[in-house]
Amino acid sequence: MEAADFEEAPFQPADWIFHGTLLVGPPRPAELYAEAVVDGYVGDLAAAEETDTRWKQQEAAPLDSSMQQRVVYLIRDFPAAWNHPKTSRRETRRMLQLLIQDVTVTRDDDIMLQINWKGGALAELHVPLPKNTYEARRTPQDIVDTIAGLTAHHTDQQIADTLNSQGRVSGTGLRFTRQRIRKIRAEKNIPGYTDHLRNAGMLTFQELMARFGITVAGLIRLRKSGAIRTVRTNQRKYLYEPPERGSAPLAEAQKCPETRALPAAQS
Repeated sequence: MEAADFEEAPFQPADWIFHGTLLVGPPRPAELYAEAVVDGYVGDLAAAEETDTRWKQQEAAPLDSSMQQRVVYLIRDFPAAWNHPKTSRRETRRMLQLLIQDVTVTRDDDIMLQINWKGGALAELHVPLPKNTYEARRTPQDIVDTIAGLTAHHTDQQIADTLNSQGRVSGTGLRFTRQRIRKIRAEKNIPGYTDHLRNAGMLTFQELMARFGITVAGLIRLRKSGAIRTVRTNQRKYLYEPPERGSAPLAEAQKCPETRALPAAQS
C-alpha cells in the first residue's frame, strides 16, 4: 500500500491512537492496517476501505452486560482506574482524550489552565511559573526567616547546627556551615549575634579596660570571680557586660597591675 493511499484513507493516525473503547474493545484501525500489511492482502485503497468498514461494524456492536458493568465501574470509581498500577501512561492519555474537549493556557503571574470538559463543565487550574536557575538555587525564604529569628541568641555555628539537625539544606542542597550562614546574613542584611550583643551595650575588652581603667590582669580577675558577664561571639572572641560602677569586684580589679597579656582565646 502506498503512502498516498493512507493519506486518502478516511482514518488518520491520530484517530487510530485515541479512538475506541478504553477497557477492552476490538482492535483499532491502525492495528487492522498493520495486520493487513503483514499478511500481504492489503494492496490498494479498496482494502483499506474494507478495513474501515470492519472497524465501524465492530465499534457499533452493542456492549454485553459484563462490558456495561465495567463501564459503570469506571464512571463510579474513576480515580481507582486512573491510579491502578496496570493503567499505562498511554491509557491515561486516552482517558483524558475522552474526557477533555480542549485546554486554554495563559501565562501571567502564574500559568492558568482553563479546562473545557466534554460534559460541558469548566475548570480552572493555576500552576506556579517554573523557577529560573537563580531562583532554583536560592535559599528558601522559610530558612532565611529561621536564621533571622535565631541570630538574637545564637552564633552562626549554632544556627548551622540547628538547621542541620532538622534535616534542612541550602538552595543548592548542601548542609549548612558557619560560613554559609554568615554569607546568607550578608546577602539578606540580617544582623548577627555580635550585632545584637553590641546593640544591647556589651563591650569589647579594649573598650572595657579603657572605660573602667582596668588592666588585662584586672579583667581576668573579674572573669574568674564571675563578677562580669562574658559572652562568646561568632568570631570566637568575647564581649563583656559593663560591671556596676563602685562595686567591690571592680575596685579590686582596678588595683591589679599590668602583669600579663590577655590570652588570644579570651580577647
